[in-house]
Amino acid sequence: MTNFSVEISPGLKTKTADLLNALTKLQPDLVSITCRVKNSSSISDTLALANAVQNQCHISAMPHLPAVYLTHEKARAVLNQLTTQKITHVLALRGDLRPDMIQNDFSSAGELIKFIKNKQPEIQISGVCQLEQLNLPNLRTKIAGGCTSLITQIFYDNAAFYRLRSACQQAGLNAPIIAGIMPITSYQQAQRIQRLGRISIPDKLNQILEKYQANPASLKQASLDYTLRQVSDLIDHQVAGIHVFTMNDLTAAAAIKRNFNFT
Repeated sequence: MTNFSVEISPGLKTKTADLLNALTKLQPDLVSITCRVKNSSSISDTLALANAVQNQCHISAMPHLPAVYLTHEKARAVLNQLTTQKITHVLALRGDLRPDMIQNDFSSAGELIKFIKNKQPEIQISGVCQLEQLNLPNLRTKIAGGCTSLITQIFYDNAAFYRLRSACQQAGLNAPIIAGIMPITSYQQAQRIQRLGRISIPDKLNQILEKYQANPASLKQASLDYTLRQVSDLIDHQVAGIHVFTMNDLTAAAAIKRNFNFT
């Protein structure tokens, strides 16, 4: 059984009504809503979009909660708001270390996970998982605290995912691991992904990007074809879920769902 989920973001150049309409047509099992903290309203923006997904689209919403930007008081208020919105799933992460925005009550995702489980044990909590900087003690802390599933960073080499899954199984960390997928849409994006995310792009995909560098439409289609092969292999290896990072463009996510039977 492989679940299908997508990630969207508030604040991008997408009309909310159009985004919600596209989600309603797509009908993923879960929608993850990012929290890109830039100012004091960022978490509120995330919760507002999560509320719309949950209660207008009637699709399970999973807002991101960045630990280092929350105080205990703010975290309690957020949990109360989620109860009002009937949202029962969150993604707890540390958050980027921006000195001007950091609070002092939580220093890690693991601390926030324990806090949530203590205050509202009925809430389901997912966590993030790095493939290329694997930290098993950190994952153990998250799972021991109440994290019930892990979503990986973006990756383009399935072998790295299988190594991660095997390492977790050998360490007795048996939470389902969801594969984070994002088709590349431009040559510039590929360079940015490698530069900012420390994410490796395999030679086979690099050859595709180089071949179609001067032909954006062909590059986009060839990259999607690569992603479809990647997803097919993951499903054949019984991946728990496919999680598509969309940047609010659901075109590739729709193609992935159309090509596979998710249950």
